[in-house]
Amino acid sequence: MKNKSILLVVCIMLSLCTTVSAQTTVPILMYHNINPSYSPDRALVEMTQAEFKDQMTALLDNEYTPISLYDYKDWVNGEKNLPEKPVIITFDDGYLNNYTHAFPIIKELKIPVTIFVITGRMGMSDGVVYPHFTWEQAIEMENSGFVDIESHTNLHSDFHFADEKSMILELRLSKYLFKKYMNKDVEFLAYPYGHFNDKVKIEAEKAGYSACVKTDNTELSANKKDTDVYALKRITACGGMTGNELIRQIEYSKTR
Repeated sequence: MKNKSILLVVCIMLSLCTTVSAQTTVPILMYHNINPSYSPDRALVEMTQAEFKDQMTALLDNEYTPISLYDYKDWVNGEKNLPEKPVIITFDDGYLNNYTHAFPIIKELKIPVTIFVITGRMGMSDGVVYPHFTWEQAIEMENSGFVDIESHTNLHSDFHFADEKSMILELRLSKYLFKKYMNKDVEFLAYPYGHFNDKVKIEAEKAGYSACVKTDNTELSANKKDTDVYALKRITACGGMTGNELIRQIEYSKTR
């Protein structure tokens, strides 16, 4: 009887372990600038083309399958299954170097990515730290089938300090400009600076966004099916980080 009891406990524990390990987790990576060279003190937002390609190649070599936010949304809604090791790749701001330096690698490796653009800065080169790509270049990338252009609001205003009227304008004007220039109803939003609160989430949903991503460089965790879709977690991919180091971060995030 004692041996049977022990066996039963072991079976239950193995069953629980299998259930936990089988739970799908979806890490979302965040990038900004892809430059031929960068300053180490800006490693949180910059990396070289070689580093970006190394990281993307490491994902593929380790059998990760890049998916889109639309895939994620359909999975959450029970409309499709995901591959065994999904990952989502995102860029913030819409910098020109995403078009000139990252896009060729994205096409070469056939990797789907999402780029969140600041609609009020499309095509700007004066008065900004980095030039931004144009609407025409956005359309070209989206037409490739590998790039999904989504919203990072209109002027990247910090929602911690914006009044309600300004916040609603930021959310809705961006969608209007997407419809005007790309004839597209965008569904996904990256919060400027990662800042948001319950009111912002409510207004984002009212404006027609299906999901929003945040930024937390200290969190380092992946998303599960029950994660709040208006507060999806992201992992910062840093300059100076090898592909294998990124894989270790991703594997760690899936345990959180």
